[in-house]
This record gives sequence, C-alpha cells and structure tokens, in this order.
Amino acid sequence: MKRFVVGSDRDQTFLLPPSLEDYVDEDNPVRVVDAFTDELDLRELGFSGVDPKDTGRPAYHPAVMLKIYIYGYLNQVQSSRRLEREAGRNLELMWLTGHLVPDFKTIANFRKDNGPAIQSVCSQFVGLCRELGLLGILFSRLDMEAFQRCFIAWVASLHETPEGVVAIDGKTLRRSFDTRSPEAPIHMISAWPCDHQLVPGQRKIDDRSNEITAIPELLALLALKGAIVTIDAIGCQRKICQQIMDQEAGYVIGLKGNQGSLREDVELFFDEHPERDTGAKFIEKSEAADAGHGRIETRCCTVCSNTEPNATNGRA
Repeated sequence: MKRFVVGSDRDQTFLLPPSLEDYVDEDNPVRVVDAFTDELDLRELGFSGVDPKDTGRPAYHPAVMLKIYIYGYLNQVQSSRRLEREAGRNLELMWLTGHLVPDFKTIANFRKDNGPAIQSVCSQFVGLCRELGLLGILFSRLDMEAFQRCFIAWVASLHETPEGVVAIDGKTLRRSFDTRSPEAPIHMISAWPCDHQLVPGQRKIDDRSNEITAIPELLALLALKGAIVTIDAIGCQRKICQQIMDQEAGYVIGLKGNQGSLREDVELFFDEHPERDTGAKFIEKSEAADAGHGRIETRCCTVCSNTEPNATNGRA
C-alpha cells in the first residue's frame, strides 16, 4: 500500500473517541434544523406526547422525532423504514438525535398523529430558510417531480381548464452554455396556454434524448380537454397525435418533408381540391397581414374540414 492514502486501522484503539461534532461542519444545514426545532413551542403547535406519561415505557420526545422528519423532508427520505436505517448509520442524523434510533413504526405513528402540526412547522421552516437565504438549499433537496405536480395542481385551481390554443415549444435557455464546461446547454420544452399567459408545465430535455420523448411526458401533466395543441414539425408523430386525442383535445402540428410522402400528399390535395369530390363547402380560407421588426408579413391559411381517408390518399 505504499504511496497510497491509507485509512485508520479498524482495530486501532483511541485514547479519546472522535466526537460527532467533528463530522458536522459549522455551515451544515442540519444545524439550522437543530436550532429551529429547539426554539419551537411544540405544545402550542399541537404536537402530542410533549408531556411524558408517568407509567409505561419512556417515549421519544416529539422534538427528536420532528428533527428526523424535517431531515428526511430535506433529503428526499420519506419512507419510515429508510429513516430508521439512516438514523442508525447517518452521521448527520446521529448528531441531530444524539444516537437515538426510533423504529419505523414509531416514526410512522408520529407522522400520522401530528399531521397538521408538522405542516405548520414546515411552513415556518420555509420562512426561516427564506430569511437566512437558504431557499436554494431547500429547493435543491426537494423532489422536483412532486413539486411540479403540486405546482400544476395549484395553477389549475386558479384557472379553468385551458381553452383555445396551448402552444408546445422547446427553447435553449440563454447563457446556459459554458465553453469551459463539457455540459450541454439546458434545453426546455414548455406549454403556453395563449389565453392564460402562464406556463403551467415544463420539462428539461435529457442530454441523450430529444423533444420527441419529452413532449408526451409534458402533455401527460396537462389538462387539455377542449384545447387546441400546437407543436412544430418535431411533434408530427402518430403516438403524440393519438395522445392529444386521448386527452380530448385537438391539434395543429407542423408538417415537413421528413414524413415520407405525407407532405406531398397534403400539398397535392390542396392544390387539386376544386377537382376532387370534397366541394367548396369543406374549404375555408383566411388571409392576414401585419407589420413588425422591419418587415410586412402576409399569412394565408387554408382549412379543409373533410377528414375522410380518401381526401389525402388514405393518410388523413
């Protein structure tokens, strides 16, 4: 083992055993949990078990149980069994509880018996983190998937189900690329209900993936009944279109030349529609012009309401 960093011998006897204090830095967030919990009036907050019983087996103080719960909340450890394991091997939890290891049933019962009080404490803890500038640490420890689901549910409670156009679009975040880092820039795909002017959902595109895999995940988060979903040509996929219809919405999706002969079929249909059996009653046209950014744009839109398969050689 020469010229390697060597650890201590497991059988080595120390004159003075190491202190847990040596393993918890002064700026460790677990110290905030400890100080915050010790200042709470648990009786006033409604926690049970603050006053010990005169008989029977001694119970754990609610402050100890609350520290374990808040620690698990910050570190995405929600299972009572996992919290029990962490209390027996995690140095931060050992420091926080003084080597106490409640079993999982005790942890679960504490959570069940003190639900409203725990919610109140968590709200106060978030306020403290805000005052101390620790929200970044708090958010970094949250379960982002659960947080997004809660956010979307909150947005839905403020507005009715989106109607009109819901635009799905992907963009690379500005200044997210660092030439000194091997990491790729951050690419996000977002939903934008045009009438609400609010983004109810976003998904980060995995570096090894693309928008085609992220779009279905984003759509699944949204209530789209009655809306019209617009996506550029990358969303021109059978599964994506079927998912939108399954969610009781309509869609307008861009069409390019990467879909075999489908674009040619559609162009041929609109070029020759007067000669087909569709009739003028199925065709509507609209034209609009606007000026901006130093140019004048004229947009022409032709809509066919005939969705019979023979309208586009069986490809509709």
